[in-house]
Amino acid sequence: MKRKVEMKPGRACAGAGGSKTPRTGFEISLINTRDRRLAAVAVELGRLLAREFPHARGAQACVVFTDDATITALNRRYRHRNVPTDVLSFPMRHPDPDTGRRTLGEVYIARARAREQGREFRTGYYGELRRLILHGLLHLLGLSHREMRAVDRKLEGNG
Repeated sequence: MKRKVEMKPGRACAGAGGSKTPRTGFEISLINTRDRRLAAVAVELGRLLAREFPHARGAQACVVFTDDATITALNRRYRHRNVPTDVLSFPMRHPDPDTGRRTLGEVYIARARAREQGREFRTGYYGELRRLILHGLLHLLGLSHREMRAVDRKLEGNG
């Protein structure tokens, strides 16, 4: 039975029932997907981020895959922009009540946006999803767009 995730930041990671990466030092739970290819991407990014950001070791984050309507509602409520977007990040700094592990936050990704941008940027659907997951996770690690450009390029080159 597929668990319905309440689309309110701060709730998706609680008792996350999605697929989880094995302990790579930085655990990424994927919500609303059972795609094995995305699970492999999450493992790879978990390892890269644990290596590049030692302070992230032992932490966890959730990536929630959603539709345009949901991401538009989140964008409207939290960013006051009534349009769909590709990725939103919601940082947190508290331990998971179930595991006690530090939760960096949640990343919401609109699948339709990823599909369109994958065609537009010629990265393909999975290439674009990887880019969006990485982008969102770098925000959870505290990087601004300016700070993440160099790191983003370096990490994208590893995939």
